[in-house]
Amino acid sequence: MKKLNHVTMLIPIILLITGCQPTPEKEIVVHKGSDALKQAIEAPAVSEHADNITVPAETWQYCFEPYETSGVTINIDAVFELPPVTAYPVMKVVPHAFTLQEAQAFVDYFMQGQPIYNQEIAATKSDIAEKIVKLKAQIVEKQNEIKETDDMALKNAHQSFIETLTEDLHQLEMQYEKAPVDNPKPQPAAIEFKEIKNQGQKNSKEIFIVADLGKQRMATASVTVYENNLGNIISFRNMDSNMRRYHDYEVTDTLQGLSVTRQQAQHTAEQTLQSLGILDMQITSTKVNVDVKTPEEFEQAISDPNRRKCYVFYFSPVVNGLTTTDITPCYGIQTDDHNETYDEMWLQERLSISVDDTGVIMFEWLCPGDIIQTLNPNVQLLDIDTIKNIFIQQISFQRVWSASEDDKSIIEVKNIQLGYMRVRNKDDSSYLLLPVWDFIGDWSHANNTSTPSSNISSTQKDVSFLTVNAIDGSVIDRYKGY
Repeated sequence: MKKLNHVTMLIPIILLITGCQPTPEKEIVVHKGSDALKQAIEAPAVSEHADNITVPAETWQYCFEPYETSGVTINIDAVFELPPVTAYPVMKVVPHAFTLQEAQAFVDYFMQGQPIYNQEIAATKSDIAEKIVKLKAQIVEKQNEIKETDDMALKNAHQSFIETLTEDLHQLEMQYEKAPVDNPKPQPAAIEFKEIKNQGQKNSKEIFIVADLGKQRMATASVTVYENNLGNIISFRNMDSNMRRYHDYEVTDTLQGLSVTRQQAQHTAEQTLQSLGILDMQITSTKVNVDVKTPEEFEQAISDPNRRKCYVFYFSPVVNGLTTTDITPCYGIQTDDHNETYDEMWLQERLSISVDDTGVIMFEWLCPGDIIQTLNPNVQLLDIDTIKNIFIQQISFQRVWSASEDDKSIIEVKNIQLGYMRVRNKDDSSYLLLPVWDFIGDWSHANNTSTPSSNISSTQKDVSFLTVNAIDGSVIDRYKGY
């Protein structure tokens, strides 16, 4: 991973040109191992009476093409969003390990004083039979697709997938023979951590209990603490059937089929956090879960009052008035091979609460952290012109361009947001909360070849194309956390 050199080394870029311009092909970067960030953090804090950073009120409009033959166009039509804060502290953070006392309070709140039981999750014959039916349907679908195409590469890809599905089917059929007809009767439980028996989870522990809260399915509550604390999670579910999350739909009004309004549901979610003593959280988005079998049904299901659905409120921590940015990185932007193992990554903290007419039906708190030290109460941030130049230079070196002239990609940057991000120090694996700029928008990609069956198109909405350290200008890989 690389970052831009000192401001004096940046190539001047004329930003007021209205037409799309090619980007200079010279990459001006230094390695992330430099001391620029360390020096900025150790420097004297900016006076609270001085302007740390100012942003222009006007919209930044700029269009350019990273390479003449790449088929990529980048359109910027956005404002820099600066929250009304006067200081930008840098803090050291560590993963939070849930305690037995916290687990007890969590269970007491959600299980509403009902008897709790141990529940070993065992798939029954009917559970496995349902999976077998779906797998067989997938195999038939792929076999039909092979018959319908003359593209040998596509035929081979489908055949390879069929072989994988066939192996999965064989494993399920073996599990079916040994599976119980019904789940065993649950046994009374105590709130205590038990060692996770899964391979590779040495010294990790969890609490998993169930209770009857009056629905067809037992309500579940779990608290998981891993040895390295990086993936710790608290979860609660009280729902009769699984629902799919519609990530592209931002809920702004009452969902059809629900009596509870969006505002009432939000109040319920916020009251839940207050009751649990989880403070300094702010809603960053509101999505919807819908009872559908396939994503293609989403559009119709949203307006169908007979489809089960619920509001999903996403919360992010607020630190000194600045929200931790909870954003999905564009999957077209990957700069290196991602060799990190999952258990070595500390994902950004996220909390979600799902609400329907019956109240809270899902709660999930993933990867919480604790601030243990403030390293600089108000670190100096780079000016906006420098941040603009960094984006124009560095977006060209992310993997967003196409492999051939037949490919067309359009990047639409709609807003530029300042927020906190937990960033890992690759040298010692410690973590800092740093202010970062995220360039957010929509990405569309189309592969137009002479063979229509091989054409591929895809879109992503409200994703981050580039995350820039607001202190030293380094580019941060959200997939890796540094």
